[in-house]
Amino acid sequence: MKKGVLQSPHIQGVELFWPLQLEDERGRIRRMCRKHDPHVGLVGMEEIYFSTVYPGVVKAWHHHKEMTLRYACVYGSVHVGLYDDREGSSTRGQSITYFLDDWGQNYFVLCIPPFVWNGFRCDPKWPDMAVIANCASQVHSPDEIVRMKIEDAPFDFDWGEYEISG
Repeated sequence: MKKGVLQSPHIQGVELFWPLQLEDERGRIRRMCRKHDPHVGLVGMEEIYFSTVYPGVVKAWHHHKEMTLRYACVYGSVHVGLYDDREGSSTRGQSITYFLDDWGQNYFVLCIPPFVWNGFRCDPKWPDMAVIANCASQVHSPDEIVRMKIEDAPFDFDWGEYEISG
């Protein structure tokens, strides 16, 4: 295991990486990705984009066929749910929830390999929309993503109470 990197104990191939954070009387600096970081080096990075999620909303489920995701919460607080349905995976059938915040211990980069179902929701205790950044291994393409409605999932996952999903 490399310094600053933790293999997920529940989903094969998922990694957590704690990047640099600095704070002084002027404000904060939070790093997300550098080209030589362990979570970037093997699969590279091609695009960074941001996704917002409003309180009471769950954005789930989807997985990518080729793209490795690198999520970090850059504003607010989110719950990210993962489910491993990959054939041949040692953790097939397992799920986990990660809590990502925009500062402190829960400011980390969550690296999700292709074919792991994932989704996220705004933390119910957070009063505003939340923002997730994705430092993606390739440019987003609609042909590369697979989506599934929560109610169509062949697995159980507790998102808690929500108003809208999709």
